[in-house]
Amino acid sequence: MLRAAPLAAARALLLGRVAPLPATSVPLAAAHGRILASDVRAPRAVPAFDNSAMDGYAVRLAMMEPAGVGWRVPLSEVTPICTGQPVPRGVDAVVPLERVRVTGSWLEIDGATQPGDHIRPAGEEFRAGEVALSRGSLLSPAALGLLSLLGCTMVDVVPAPRVAILVTGDEVVAAGSPLHQGQVYDANGPLLGGLVAEAGGRLVAREHAPDDAALIGAATSRLAADSDLVCTSGGASISSRDHMFATLAARGDVLVRELMIKPGRPTTLAVVSGTPVVSLPGNPFALLVGFEAIARPALLRLAGRQAVTREQRTIPAATDIVRAGGRFEFLPVRIELGSAGPLAWPLEHRGSAMLGGIAGSGYVALIPPEVGTVRAGEPLTVERWSAD
Repeated sequence: MLRAAPLAAARALLLGRVAPLPATSVPLAAAHGRILASDVRAPRAVPAFDNSAMDGYAVRLAMMEPAGVGWRVPLSEVTPICTGQPVPRGVDAVVPLERVRVTGSWLEIDGATQPGDHIRPAGEEFRAGEVALSRGSLLSPAALGLLSLLGCTMVDVVPAPRVAILVTGDEVVAAGSPLHQGQVYDANGPLLGGLVAEAGGRLVAREHAPDDAALIGAATSRLAADSDLVCTSGGASISSRDHMFATLAARGDVLVRELMIKPGRPTTLAVVSGTPVVSLPGNPFALLVGFEAIARPALLRLAGRQAVTREQRTIPAATDIVRAGGRFEFLPVRIELGSAGPLAWPLEHRGSAMLGGIAGSGYVALIPPEVGTVRAGEPLTVERWSAD
């Protein structure tokens, strides 16, 4: 077990315990957002025949003669054609409607015409047997359209990982319930549910347990037995009411006790009944950080994604950011356009329990542990933690 593990080491340790789920065959209509589990080859050439790329006229260049600033050809020697129609044998080019006019028995053409103009030759996109979509591809709407064009009705995909959520805490109640002294509405359940859905997981359970070691332990074991990933919130620290570490140590294999991140240090990684369990802090922003740092990469790996981290960009700091270093910090920022380009401004309200700032901006700066104070103008690595 690693104690107070660096982020990179903890992430590598957990990812070493997970692999893409076994492939399953699903109808094409149910495959959106999944990862392709095997190469798909074109069963025939695409397109299967020479066809027109424009509405216009199919012409033979040998029948054309100069006329003013363009050309002309007898109407009897051309064939009207629509986009996608097969090109008649012997035709050299298609002239778009926008470039022609009919004058008597002649078709007059503005400008020059070259052999092959506006003709899509057979096999232009794919030859028969060629890989049209590679294993590991995300099945986007465009990918689904391509597979349908190839005649696919079923496709092999990595299934959506089954994710279970356990929210703990005596003080946590569902929104809409009466709120008594010392109680708070559950933000972490909906937060985790949204994070799971955004990462392509399938939520199979969302439960709540009070601060009772036996109940938390029973729930954790039950959820781990019927899911591919379990995320818990709360009870992750070291007080007498924090039972997650002891529960995981008694029922499974603890990989990492704490992460060297800010916020989110109490995040614990374990394996129970063969299922990875990520125990996250109860403070909502700290939970969000722990999920993004560790749980999301594991979920993406289970789903077959090749890239398990978000895209990053570099933006100068708008002001000094004073910090001691030592932990990998996730700093919520807002991006504003300055005279020389975008600038990253640290949010004023950025405590581990606060979601208002990140909910409004969606951007987080990633500051490595070896970096101390960041001066205005120095580069910050920034990720966007919200979908467009």
